[in-house]
Amino acid sequence: MSFSLNTFTCIDYDNGCFVAGAGYNICVSSDNGATWIVSKNASGKVISVNHGNQRFIVSTENGDIYQSGHDIISNYTIAPVNNLVFTALNSGYGSGAQQTGNITITKTGAGDLNNLSVALSGVNATSFEITQPIQTTLNMAVPSTTFTVKAKDGLAGGVYEAFVTISAEHMMGVTFKVTQEVIAPTVSAAISPGTHSFDKKADNQQDVSMNITWNDAATVTEIKKLGTSIGVASYTVSGNTLTIKKQYLASQGVGNLVLSVEFDAGDATILTIVITDTTPPPITPPPVNVYTPPVFIVTPTPIVEEFELTNFNANGVITIFERDQFGDIHATLTLPIDKILQLEAEKGSEEKPLELDIPVNSKVLLKQIQEGKIQSVHITAKIPDTIRKNKRLETKLILSSELLEAAKAAGNELSVSVHDESGRDLYSWIFTGNNLTASKQKMRDVYLELHLLSINSNIKLNELLKGGTQGASGLYLEFEEEGRLPAQTSLKIYVGDRKDVKSGYRMYLYRYNQDSDRLETLPYSSGYIVDKAGYVTVDMIDCSDYVILPKEADKTMITSLRDQIVISPSELTLYIGGTLGASGNIQITIPVALELVKNLKDKTSGNSIGAITVTYSSSDEAVADVSSEGIVTARGIGSATITTKVTLYSGKTKSFVSEINVKEPYVTFTGSTDGMIVGDSFRFELKAYGVELGEVAWTTTRRSIVVISKKSGKATAVSKGTDYVVAKTGDTILKIKVVVR
Repeated sequence: MSFSLNTFTCIDYDNGCFVAGAGYNICVSSDNGATWIVSKNASGKVISVNHGNQRFIVSTENGDIYQSGHDIISNYTIAPVNNLVFTALNSGYGSGAQQTGNITITKTGAGDLNNLSVALSGVNATSFEITQPIQTTLNMAVPSTTFTVKAKDGLAGGVYEAFVTISAEHMMGVTFKVTQEVIAPTVSAAISPGTHSFDKKADNQQDVSMNITWNDAATVTEIKKLGTSIGVASYTVSGNTLTIKKQYLASQGVGNLVLSVEFDAGDATILTIVITDTTPPPITPPPVNVYTPPVFIVTPTPIVEEFELTNFNANGVITIFERDQFGDIHATLTLPIDKILQLEAEKGSEEKPLELDIPVNSKVLLKQIQEGKIQSVHITAKIPDTIRKNKRLETKLILSSELLEAAKAAGNELSVSVHDESGRDLYSWIFTGNNLTASKQKMRDVYLELHLLSINSNIKLNELLKGGTQGASGLYLEFEEEGRLPAQTSLKIYVGDRKDVKSGYRMYLYRYNQDSDRLETLPYSSGYIVDKAGYVTVDMIDCSDYVILPKEADKTMITSLRDQIVISPSELTLYIGGTLGASGNIQITIPVALELVKNLKDKTSGNSIGAITVTYSSSDEAVADVSSEGIVTARGIGSATITTKVTLYSGKTKSFVSEINVKEPYVTFTGSTDGMIVGDSFRFELKAYGVELGEVAWTTTRRSIVVISKKSGKATAVSKGTDYVVAKTGDTILKIKVVVR
């Protein structure tokens, strides 16, 4: 239907009416509140106009305007997109830690959306990454598509905002806001120096003062000893100076006084004061006319031994205390925190962290162990989070092989505990005298660094454990050490802060095999109980990836001990009557947590190592028999099966079958051809089975056709015809026909 233009009022749009065809204006009723959408042809002329819910079509031939007979509910529109606020990140977050927004674009209008695209704008636009929509055209067949947006790696602390605009042909842009907060790290206060001394002798008593570098902190909130406040009367803070009063220090016992200085922001700082007493011992006067030798009361003084920190031009200190009434020696290892952090700030980086090797060794301890006067050695290493969690440092706590060797020779227990700045025991390595003595392994240095991580820190493991369903309260153990330990160790770990874990609860230990993406069961691994202090102690003989769970893992996730055992070969060919190949071995591969014994009542080299026995049997000993060591010997031509039966400490068994074929020895061509072209060369070869391949003599029956090297077997075709290549080794002669074309 053609409309008369004179009956309508012209509507201005973009400062003028739309022009169609030969100068005609497109004019409609005065409803100018709706949105105008214009379509043009390849020449740039208007061919249609949408206004509100009506479409006006222009005839390009005569300029007539036709109104659509159907209302258009909506035109070029998409569903609303809400603003997006990402989960806040901590400064220094790793790549992949940031949340990715997966945005869906859904067409709601009648018109097809072409050349769909997205773009970032705003002050912080360069702080985000955006992908273009997967589909650039939306229509009835494909009504929706998606794109992603996320914050870039390595953003500093702050709040980042940007705008995302979705655009398409004929569609007004749709804009929404994305926000990412990066929480700047709190820089903890520091105390220098961190180690002091105090003499209880009356004339030598002085307040102990030190400098505070406040960083993000402003006040000292409390000072604690073993978790208990020492009281504000015991110290003063004036400007940048902290002073511990001599009256308080004089009341403390001789030895290392470890104080935790807490601030209103950041982590606590450890302060160590070595307290001694050089007061001369009192002399008791003898009775009248009776001589009594003077009795001296000597307060034992701890022995302080320094050790070098390579790369830091500084020394750490190991303080060794007098043997107690039980024959145990305690020692503490402290670090020059200020010097380490100073060099870390100057030269360290996350890309190339400084190597901080902390040796756990002592000539004094070695001597005391070798003298045989002690029962055990307990070493406490104080490593604050500013060192332990510092990504600009590569920290390695190394227990020396010399200490392990000495403890093994003396049958002494050797333990190393790692404490944080508050004095809490994070984890302890305990090598008992029995396990050291029973070990068949060579003593070597052991890297003691251990990272206690949440299950969700490993994506594959988190997926295996179905996220919160199985692993929300679990721990993922990541060791600096790798492989078999020199002896079984007991690892004491704090789990009291885990959800659904309480004193008396049972914990389950599994090895996580990243290659198979399954949990592997371990002997005696379901009897670990959380103690009253919130610690669980598990036994280990090697360091790989481990998982501790408060519930037993689903059977679909685990590989049992029996299924970790592998027998090879599954097929074996033997030869009888020759000089080689008359026997072979059945090889058994077992996990390190199992140990082969003759009798299940025999002890293994560690109480967390399970015993297994292995027996072999033959289905036909006239063909092949097998010894108790798994050596299979050919007895006659034919086939037989060897059954290997494995019995575990638990009484569970598993049998494996190996197919055995026994043949006569023979020699055959392994490199040969039955056709050659004049001028070509080919090297013929033989292989012997069940016999040694002696010297081979090569010839041909007609030298005018094929010429062959007597020793190497290299043949050359010299003329057309049929020839035979002959190989002789010992009494064996082989012949093959060769046609030369």
